[in-house]
Amino acid sequence: MAKEISEFIIDNSNNVELIKSITCEKLEYPEKDSYFLRDVLSKEECQLVLNTLYIAPDAKSDTFNNKDHGLRLRRFSDQLSLKLKERIERFLPTTLTRPPVVQLSNDTNNNTPKTIDWKFDRISEEFKFIKYEKGQRFPAHTDGEYRISNTELSFLSVIFFLNDGGAVDFRGGDFRFLRKDAIEKYTPMKTITPKAGSVLIFPHYTWHDSTTIEDGIKYVIRSNLMFKHQ
Repeated sequence: MAKEISEFIIDNSNNVELIKSITCEKLEYPEKDSYFLRDVLSKEECQLVLNTLYIAPDAKSDTFNNKDHGLRLRRFSDQLSLKLKERIERFLPTTLTRPPVVQLSNDTNNNTPKTIDWKFDRISEEFKFIKYEKGQRFPAHTDGEYRISNTELSFLSVIFFLNDGGAVDFRGGDFRFLRKDAIEKYTPMKTITPKAGSVLIFPHYTWHDSTTIEDGIKYVIRSNLMFKHQ
Protein backbone atom coordinates (compact mmCIF):
# COMPACT_ATOMS: atom_id res chain seq x y z
CA MET A 1 0.00 0.00 0.00
CA ALA A 2 1.18 3.55 -0.73
CA LYS A 3 2.77 5.42 2.18
CA GLU A 4 0.94 8.26 3.97
CA ILE A 5 2.07 11.75 2.92
CA SER A 6 3.92 13.43 5.79
CA GLU A 7 6.30 15.75 3.93
CA PHE A 8 3.85 18.63 3.41
CA ILE A 9 0.35 19.88 4.32
CA ILE A 10 -2.06 21.85 2.14
CA ASP A 11 -4.13 24.25 4.28
CA ASN A 12 -7.28 26.03 3.13
CA SER A 13 -7.86 28.26 6.17
CA ASN A 14 -5.11 30.69 5.11
CA ASN A 15 -5.90 30.56 1.40
CA VAL A 16 -9.41 32.00 1.21
CA GLU A 17 -8.53 34.57 -1.46
CA LEU A 18 -6.67 32.00 -3.54
CA ILE A 19 -9.66 29.65 -3.45
CA LYS A 20 -12.00 32.48 -4.48
CA SER A 21 -9.75 33.28 -7.46
CA ILE A 22 -9.90 29.79 -9.00
CA THR A 23 -11.33 29.85 -12.52
CA CYS A 24 -12.73 26.99 -14.58
CA GLU A 25 -12.83 26.49 -18.35
CA LYS A 26 -15.14 23.79 -19.68
CA LEU A 27 -13.27 22.16 -22.54
CA GLU A 28 -14.82 21.57 -25.95
CA TYR A 29 -12.80 18.38 -26.36
CA PRO A 30 -13.52 15.91 -24.92
CA GLU A 31 -17.11 17.05 -25.17
CA LYS A 32 -18.41 16.03 -21.73
CA ASP A 33 -17.07 16.40 -18.20
CA SER A 34 -13.71 17.94 -19.12
CA TYR A 35 -12.40 20.99 -17.26
CA PHE A 36 -9.26 23.10 -16.99
CA LEU A 37 -8.99 24.96 -13.67
CA ARG A 38 -6.45 27.70 -12.99
CA ASP A 39 -4.85 28.77 -9.70
CA VAL A 40 -6.01 25.78 -7.67
CA LEU A 41 -2.59 25.65 -6.01
CA SER A 42 -0.41 28.66 -5.31
CA LYS A 43 3.14 28.90 -6.64
CA GLU A 44 4.36 28.53 -3.06
CA GLU A 45 2.35 25.34 -2.55
CA CYS A 46 3.66 23.85 -5.77
CA GLN A 47 7.20 24.66 -4.71
CA LEU A 48 6.56 23.16 -1.28
CA VAL A 49 5.67 19.83 -2.88
CA LEU A 50 8.74 19.94 -5.13
CA ASN A 51 11.05 20.81 -2.24
CA THR A 52 9.80 18.09 0.10
CA LEU A 53 8.14 15.01 -1.32
CA TYR A 54 10.28 14.49 -4.41
CA ILE A 55 13.46 14.55 -2.34
CA ALA A 56 12.17 12.48 0.61
CA PRO A 57 14.89 10.10 1.88
CA ASP A 58 12.69 7.03 1.42
CA ALA A 59 11.12 8.09 -1.88
CA LYS A 60 12.78 5.28 -3.82
CA SER A 61 10.97 2.62 -1.78
CA ASP A 62 7.60 3.75 -3.14
CA THR A 63 8.76 4.59 -6.65
CA PHE A 64 8.29 3.17 -10.11
CA ASN A 65 10.92 4.57 -12.47
CA ASN A 66 10.98 4.07 -16.23
CA LYS A 67 13.86 5.50 -18.26
CA ASP A 68 11.48 6.48 -21.08
CA HIS A 69 8.25 7.31 -19.24
CA GLY A 70 9.37 9.02 -16.04
CA LEU A 71 9.29 8.49 -12.30
CA ARG A 72 6.09 7.74 -10.36
CA LEU A 73 5.94 8.02 -6.59
CA ARG A 74 2.75 6.62 -5.00
CA ARG A 75 1.51 8.16 -1.76
CA PHE A 76 -1.73 8.21 0.24
CA SER A 77 -3.44 11.10 2.07
CA ASP A 78 -6.97 11.65 3.39
CA GLN A 79 -6.00 15.21 4.30
CA LEU A 80 -4.77 16.13 0.82
CA SER A 81 -7.84 14.52 -0.74
CA LEU A 82 -10.16 16.58 1.46
CA LYS A 83 -8.40 19.92 1.01
CA LEU A 84 -8.14 19.61 -2.76
CA LYS A 85 -11.79 18.55 -2.97
CA GLU A 86 -12.79 21.70 -1.06
CA ARG A 87 -11.04 23.79 -3.68
CA ILE A 88 -12.48 22.25 -6.84
CA GLU A 89 -15.81 20.60 -6.03
CA ARG A 90 -17.94 23.65 -6.85
CA PHE A 91 -16.84 23.34 -10.48
CA LEU A 92 -17.58 19.62 -10.81
CA PRO A 93 -20.76 17.76 -11.72
CA THR A 94 -22.53 16.57 -8.58
CA THR A 95 -23.79 13.47 -10.41
CA LEU A 96 -22.91 11.50 -13.51
CA THR A 97 -25.39 9.26 -15.29
CA ARG A 98 -23.60 6.06 -16.16
CA PRO A 99 -24.29 2.31 -16.42
CA PRO A 100 -24.12 0.29 -13.20
CA VAL A 101 -20.97 -1.70 -12.58
CA VAL A 102 -22.47 -4.98 -13.80
CA GLN A 103 -22.93 -3.42 -17.23
CA LEU A 104 -19.48 -1.87 -17.15
CA SER A 105 -18.27 -5.42 -16.59
CA ASN A 106 -20.30 -6.69 -19.58
CA ASP A 107 -22.82 -8.50 -17.38
CA THR A 108 -25.99 -9.10 -19.40
CA ASN A 109 -28.42 -9.28 -16.47
CA ASN A 110 -31.70 -8.07 -17.97
CA ASN A 111 -32.97 -6.88 -14.59
CA THR A 112 -30.26 -4.26 -14.28
CA PRO A 113 -31.19 -0.65 -15.21
CA LYS A 114 -29.31 0.75 -18.19
CA THR A 115 -28.12 3.85 -16.34
CA ILE A 116 -28.03 5.13 -12.78
CA ASP A 117 -26.90 8.32 -11.05
CA TRP A 118 -23.44 8.26 -9.54
CA LYS A 119 -22.77 11.03 -6.98
CA PHE A 120 -19.39 12.72 -6.72
CA ASP A 121 -17.80 11.72 -3.42
CA ARG A 122 -14.14 12.75 -3.25
CA ILE A 123 -10.72 12.82 -4.85
CA SER A 124 -9.08 9.43 -4.42
CA GLU A 125 -6.74 9.29 -1.43
CA GLU A 126 -4.11 7.64 -3.61
CA PHE A 127 -1.87 10.09 -5.46
CA LYS A 128 0.88 9.56 -8.01
CA PHE A 129 3.63 12.17 -7.96
CA ILE A 130 5.19 12.08 -11.43
CA LYS A 131 8.44 13.52 -12.77
CA TYR A 132 9.43 13.65 -16.45
CA GLU A 133 13.03 14.54 -17.33
CA LYS A 134 14.64 15.47 -20.64
CA GLY A 135 13.93 12.88 -23.33
CA GLN A 136 11.03 11.30 -21.43
CA ARG A 137 7.39 11.24 -22.51
CA PHE A 138 4.23 9.27 -21.89
CA PRO A 139 2.82 7.71 -25.08
CA ALA A 140 -0.81 7.57 -26.22
CA HIS A 141 -3.01 5.74 -23.72
CA THR A 142 -6.28 5.86 -21.83
CA ASP A 143 -6.88 5.78 -18.06
CA GLY A 144 -9.06 3.05 -16.60
CA GLU A 145 -11.40 3.18 -13.64
CA TYR A 146 -10.25 2.74 -10.04
CA ARG A 147 -12.85 0.42 -8.53
CA ILE A 148 -13.28 -0.08 -4.80
CA SER A 149 -16.64 -1.88 -5.01
CA ASN A 150 -19.69 -2.18 -7.27
CA THR A 151 -21.03 1.03 -5.71
CA GLU A 152 -17.81 3.04 -5.53
CA LEU A 153 -15.46 3.77 -8.42
CA SER A 154 -13.84 6.53 -10.46
CA PHE A 155 -15.03 8.00 -13.75
CA LEU A 156 -12.78 11.04 -14.16
CA SER A 157 -9.00 11.53 -14.12
CA VAL A 158 -7.46 14.57 -12.43
CA ILE A 159 -3.99 16.02 -13.01
CA PHE A 160 -2.43 18.79 -10.91
CA PHE A 161 0.39 20.62 -12.71
CA LEU A 162 3.20 21.71 -10.38
CA ASN A 163 5.37 23.79 -12.72
CA ASP A 164 5.21 25.74 -15.97
CA GLY A 165 5.63 24.44 -19.50
CA GLY A 166 5.98 26.65 -22.55
CA ALA A 167 9.78 26.97 -22.11
CA VAL A 168 9.44 28.52 -18.63
CA ASP A 169 10.44 25.60 -16.38
CA PHE A 170 10.58 23.04 -19.18
CA ARG A 171 10.16 22.77 -22.95
CA GLY A 172 7.94 20.10 -24.47
CA GLY A 173 5.83 18.03 -22.10
CA ASP A 174 2.50 19.32 -23.40
CA PHE A 175 -0.62 17.33 -22.54
CA ARG A 176 -2.56 16.39 -25.68
CA PHE A 177 -6.04 14.95 -26.12
CA LEU A 178 -5.99 12.56 -29.07
CA ARG A 179 -8.40 10.98 -31.51
CA LYS A 180 -7.45 7.44 -32.39
CA ASP A 181 -7.69 6.97 -36.16
CA ALA A 182 -6.11 3.53 -36.52
CA ILE A 183 -3.64 1.27 -34.73
CA GLU A 184 -0.79 3.52 -33.52
CA LYS A 185 -2.21 6.48 -35.46
CA TYR A 186 -3.61 9.49 -33.60
CA THR A 187 -4.72 13.03 -34.38
CA PRO A 188 -4.09 15.70 -31.70
CA MET A 189 -7.44 17.34 -30.87
CA LYS A 190 -6.47 19.76 -28.09
CA THR A 191 -3.17 20.71 -26.46
CA ILE A 192 -2.78 21.87 -22.87
CA THR A 193 0.42 23.68 -21.88
CA PRO A 194 1.04 22.95 -18.17
CA LYS A 195 0.78 25.91 -15.80
CA ALA A 196 1.83 25.66 -12.16
CA GLY A 197 -1.22 25.33 -9.91
CA SER A 198 -3.64 24.42 -12.70
CA VAL A 199 -5.76 21.27 -12.82
CA LEU A 200 -7.02 19.17 -15.72
CA ILE A 201 -10.06 16.88 -15.35
CA PHE A 202 -11.32 14.53 -18.05
CA PRO A 203 -13.21 11.23 -18.49
CA HIS A 204 -11.48 7.88 -18.27
CA TYR A 205 -10.96 6.07 -21.59
CA THR A 206 -10.09 9.35 -23.35
CA TRP A 207 -6.98 9.00 -25.51
CA HIS A 208 -4.15 11.34 -24.48
CA ASP A 209 -0.37 11.63 -24.21
CA SER A 210 2.43 13.77 -22.78
CA THR A 211 4.93 14.95 -25.39
CA THR A 212 8.69 14.52 -25.04
CA ILE A 213 10.51 16.80 -22.60
CA GLU A 214 13.03 18.77 -24.67
CA ASP A 215 14.63 20.56 -21.73
CA GLY A 216 14.01 20.90 -17.97
CA ILE A 217 11.81 18.75 -15.71
CA LYS A 218 8.01 18.43 -15.60
CA TYR A 219 6.17 17.66 -12.34
CA VAL A 220 2.52 16.61 -11.95
CA ILE A 221 0.22 14.90 -9.45
CA ARG A 222 -2.24 12.32 -10.81
CA SER A 223 -5.36 10.98 -9.08
CA ASN A 224 -9.01 10.04 -9.74
CA LEU A 225 -12.42 11.49 -8.93
CA MET A 226 -14.48 8.93 -7.02
CA PHE A 227 -18.24 8.47 -7.35
CA LYS A 228 -20.79 6.43 -5.38
CA HIS A 229 -24.35 5.20 -5.71
CA GLN A 230 -26.70 3.58 -3.21
